Amino acid sequence: TDTNRQTDFITHIKPSLRASYEGGRVLANVEYDGDYMFYMRGRDTDEYRHNLHALLTLELIENFFFLDLQEDLVPVYRNAAQGDYIEGDTTQNMVNRNQIGITPSFMLHPSDRTNLRLGYTFMDQRYSKFNDTDGAAGPSGLWGDNYNFSENVAQQHLLFTDLRHEATDRLALLLGGNAQKWDSEKDESGRTTVDYPVRPG
Repeated sequence: TDTNRQTDFITHIKPSLRASYEGGRVLANVEYDGDYMFYMRGRDTDEYRHNLHALLTLELIENFFFLDLQEDLVPVYRNAAQGDYIEGDTTQNMVNRNQIGITPSFMLHPSDRTNLRLGYTFMDQRYSKFNDTDGAAGPSGLWGDNYNFSENVAQQHLLFTDLRHEATDRLALLLGGNAQKWDSEKDESGRTTVDYPVRPG
Protein backbone atom coordinates (compact mmCIF):
# COMPACT_ATOMS: atom_id res chain seq x y z
CA THR A 1 0.00 0.00 0.00
CA ASP A 2 1.06 3.66 -0.26
CA THR A 3 1.66 3.85 3.50
CA ASN A 4 3.34 0.46 3.95
CA ARG A 5 5.58 -0.44 1.02
CA GLN A 6 7.09 -3.92 1.09
CA THR A 7 9.26 -5.93 -1.28
CA ASP A 8 9.22 -9.71 -1.55
CA PHE A 9 9.67 -12.55 -4.00
CA ILE A 10 6.53 -14.57 -4.63
CA THR A 11 6.58 -18.09 -6.05
CA HIS A 12 3.42 -19.16 -7.87
CA ILE A 13 2.50 -22.79 -8.34
CA LYS A 14 -0.57 -23.17 -10.56
CA PRO A 15 -1.98 -26.68 -10.78
CA SER A 16 -4.66 -27.27 -13.41
CA LEU A 17 -6.95 -30.23 -13.91
CA ARG A 18 -9.44 -31.03 -16.68
CA ALA A 19 -11.47 -34.23 -16.65
CA SER A 20 -14.52 -35.27 -18.63
CA TYR A 21 -16.53 -38.42 -19.18
CA GLU A 22 -19.35 -39.23 -21.59
CA GLY A 23 -20.88 -42.65 -21.81
CA GLY A 24 -24.30 -44.22 -21.71
CA ARG A 25 -26.56 -41.76 -19.94
CA VAL A 26 -23.86 -39.92 -17.99
CA LEU A 27 -21.99 -36.73 -18.84
CA ALA A 28 -19.43 -35.38 -16.37
CA ASN A 29 -17.01 -32.46 -16.57
CA VAL A 30 -14.61 -31.11 -13.92
CA GLU A 31 -12.28 -28.12 -14.26
CA TYR A 32 -9.91 -26.96 -11.51
CA ASP A 33 -7.34 -24.17 -11.48
CA GLY A 34 -5.29 -23.24 -8.45
CA ASP A 35 -2.86 -20.44 -7.62
CA TYR A 36 -0.61 -21.23 -4.66
CA MET A 37 1.52 -18.25 -3.62
CA PHE A 38 4.56 -18.55 -1.37
CA TYR A 39 6.35 -15.47 0.03
CA MET A 40 10.13 -15.95 0.30
CA ARG A 41 10.68 -13.31 2.99
CA GLY A 42 7.43 -13.96 4.79
CA ARG A 43 6.14 -10.41 4.24
CA ASP A 44 2.66 -11.89 3.88
CA THR A 45 0.87 -15.16 4.62
CA ASP A 46 1.14 -17.85 1.96
CA GLU A 47 -2.05 -17.88 -0.09
CA TYR A 48 -4.01 -20.61 -1.85
CA ARG A 49 -6.76 -19.78 -4.34
CA HIS A 50 -9.07 -22.33 -5.90
CA ASN A 51 -11.31 -22.21 -8.97
CA LEU A 52 -13.56 -25.24 -9.34
CA HIS A 53 -16.32 -25.90 -11.89
CA ALA A 54 -18.03 -29.29 -11.88
CA LEU A 55 -21.07 -30.53 -13.81
CA LEU A 56 -22.79 -33.92 -13.83
CA THR A 57 -25.72 -34.67 -16.15
CA LEU A 58 -27.72 -37.88 -15.74
CA GLU A 59 -30.35 -39.18 -18.17
CA LEU A 60 -32.44 -41.09 -15.65
CA ILE A 61 -35.21 -42.01 -18.11
CA GLU A 62 -34.18 -42.13 -21.75
CA ASN A 63 -35.21 -39.03 -23.68
CA PHE A 64 -37.57 -38.00 -20.87
CA PHE A 65 -36.15 -37.29 -17.39
CA PHE A 66 -32.78 -35.58 -16.75
CA LEU A 67 -30.91 -34.47 -13.64
CA ASP A 68 -28.10 -31.86 -13.63
CA LEU A 69 -25.80 -31.36 -10.63
CA GLN A 70 -23.28 -28.53 -10.59
CA GLU A 71 -20.84 -26.80 -8.26
CA ASP A 72 -18.82 -23.62 -8.73
CA LEU A 73 -16.16 -22.32 -6.35
CA VAL A 74 -14.48 -19.03 -7.27
CA PRO A 75 -12.83 -16.01 -5.61
CA VAL A 76 -14.88 -12.84 -6.09
CA TYR A 77 -14.71 -9.22 -4.97
CA ARG A 78 -16.73 -8.40 -1.88
CA ASN A 79 -18.18 -5.46 -3.80
CA ALA A 80 -19.95 -6.77 -6.91
CA ALA A 81 -19.44 -3.39 -8.61
CA GLN A 82 -15.75 -4.31 -9.08
CA GLY A 83 -16.78 -7.00 -11.56
CA ASP A 84 -15.24 -10.43 -12.01
CA TYR A 85 -11.78 -11.20 -10.72
CA ILE A 86 -9.04 -11.10 -13.35
CA GLU A 87 -5.84 -13.02 -12.69
CA GLY A 88 -3.10 -10.66 -11.56
CA ASP A 89 -5.52 -8.02 -10.31
CA THR A 90 -5.56 -6.82 -6.69
CA THR A 91 -6.56 -9.38 -4.08
CA GLN A 92 -7.89 -6.81 -1.64
CA ASN A 93 -11.53 -7.04 -0.51
CA MET A 94 -11.98 -10.56 -1.84
CA VAL A 95 -14.05 -13.48 -0.58
CA ASN A 96 -14.80 -16.95 -1.93
CA ARG A 97 -18.17 -17.87 -3.40
CA ASN A 98 -19.59 -21.37 -3.59
CA GLN A 99 -22.68 -22.32 -5.61
CA ILE A 100 -24.35 -25.72 -5.70
CA GLY A 101 -27.21 -26.34 -8.11
CA ILE A 102 -29.69 -29.16 -8.69
CA THR A 103 -31.85 -29.20 -11.84
CA PRO A 104 -34.38 -31.94 -12.60
CA SER A 105 -36.09 -31.53 -15.98
CA PHE A 106 -38.49 -33.32 -18.31
CA MET A 107 -38.22 -33.43 -22.11
CA LEU A 108 -41.51 -33.88 -23.96
CA HIS A 109 -41.92 -34.55 -27.69
CA PRO A 110 -45.36 -33.36 -28.83
CA SER A 111 -44.33 -34.06 -32.44
CA ASP A 112 -41.33 -35.22 -34.46
CA ARG A 113 -40.25 -31.60 -34.93
CA THR A 114 -41.15 -30.21 -31.51
CA ASN A 115 -39.33 -30.51 -28.17
CA LEU A 116 -40.70 -29.08 -24.93
CA ARG A 117 -38.52 -28.93 -21.82
CA LEU A 118 -39.91 -28.30 -18.34
CA GLY A 119 -37.68 -28.01 -15.30
CA TYR A 120 -36.86 -26.64 -11.88
CA THR A 121 -33.52 -25.38 -10.53
CA PHE A 122 -32.51 -25.04 -6.90
CA MET A 123 -29.32 -23.03 -6.39
CA ASP A 124 -27.61 -22.56 -3.02
CA GLN A 125 -25.13 -19.67 -2.94
CA ARG A 126 -22.77 -18.91 -0.04
CA TYR A 127 -19.79 -16.67 0.65
CA SER A 128 -16.80 -17.14 2.91
CA LYS A 129 -16.24 -14.79 5.82
CA PHE A 130 -14.46 -11.56 4.94
CA ASN A 131 -10.90 -11.36 6.28
CA ASP A 132 -10.66 -7.89 7.85
CA THR A 133 -6.90 -8.29 8.34
CA ASP A 134 -5.82 -8.15 4.71
CA GLY A 135 -8.99 -8.68 2.68
CA ALA A 136 -7.44 -11.46 0.66
CA ALA A 137 -9.30 -14.49 -0.60
CA GLY A 138 -6.37 -16.82 -0.01
CA PRO A 139 -6.25 -18.43 3.45
CA SER A 140 -3.23 -19.79 5.29
CA GLY A 141 -3.77 -23.49 4.66
CA LEU A 142 -4.79 -25.33 1.53
CA TRP A 143 -8.47 -25.26 2.52
CA GLY A 144 -8.45 -22.89 5.50
CA ASP A 145 -11.09 -20.91 7.39
CA ASN A 146 -11.71 -18.69 4.35
CA TYR A 147 -13.42 -21.71 2.79
CA ASN A 148 -15.98 -21.96 5.57
CA PHE A 149 -19.03 -20.81 3.62
CA SER A 150 -21.34 -19.35 6.25
CA GLU A 151 -21.87 -15.73 5.13
CA ASN A 152 -24.68 -14.24 3.05
CA VAL A 153 -26.48 -17.46 2.34
CA ALA A 154 -29.07 -17.30 -0.46
CA GLN A 155 -31.21 -19.80 -2.35
CA GLN A 156 -32.67 -19.49 -5.82
CA HIS A 157 -35.81 -21.29 -6.94
CA LEU A 158 -36.30 -21.24 -10.71
CA LEU A 159 -39.09 -22.73 -12.82
CA PHE A 160 -38.40 -22.73 -16.55
CA THR A 161 -39.70 -23.98 -19.86
CA ASP A 162 -38.15 -24.08 -23.34
CA LEU A 163 -39.86 -24.91 -26.62
CA ARG A 164 -38.09 -25.70 -29.89
CA HIS A 165 -40.07 -26.28 -33.08
CA GLU A 166 -38.41 -27.00 -36.44
CA ALA A 167 -40.73 -25.38 -38.96
CA THR A 168 -38.49 -26.35 -41.88
CA ASP A 169 -34.99 -27.75 -42.33
CA ARG A 170 -33.66 -24.18 -42.18
CA LEU A 171 -36.11 -22.47 -39.84
CA ALA A 172 -36.60 -23.20 -36.14
CA LEU A 173 -38.80 -21.44 -33.58
CA LEU A 174 -37.46 -21.03 -30.04
CA LEU A 175 -39.62 -19.93 -27.13
CA GLY A 176 -38.95 -19.93 -23.40
CA GLY A 177 -39.85 -18.47 -20.08
CA ASN A 178 -38.99 -18.68 -16.40
CA ALA A 179 -39.99 -17.50 -12.96
CA GLN A 180 -37.45 -17.20 -10.18
CA LYS A 181 -37.32 -16.36 -6.49
CA TRP A 182 -34.30 -15.51 -4.32
CA ASP A 183 -34.39 -16.15 -0.58
CA SER A 184 -31.51 -14.25 1.05
CA GLU A 185 -30.07 -14.22 4.54
CA LYS A 186 -31.53 -11.56 6.82
CA ASP A 187 -30.09 -9.73 9.81
CA GLU A 188 -31.69 -9.37 13.27
CA SER A 189 -33.94 -6.54 12.08
CA GLY A 190 -35.30 -8.64 9.24
CA ARG A 191 -33.47 -6.77 6.48
CA THR A 192 -31.65 -8.63 3.71
CA THR A 193 -27.91 -8.54 4.15
CA VAL A 194 -26.13 -6.71 1.33
CA ASP A 195 -22.41 -6.99 2.11
CA TYR A 196 -21.87 -9.25 -0.88
CA PRO A 197 -24.72 -8.89 -3.39
CA VAL A 198 -26.37 -12.07 -4.61
CA ARG A 199 -25.24 -12.68 -8.16
CA PRO A 200 -26.85 -15.51 -10.13
CA GLY A 201 -24.84 -17.69 -12.48
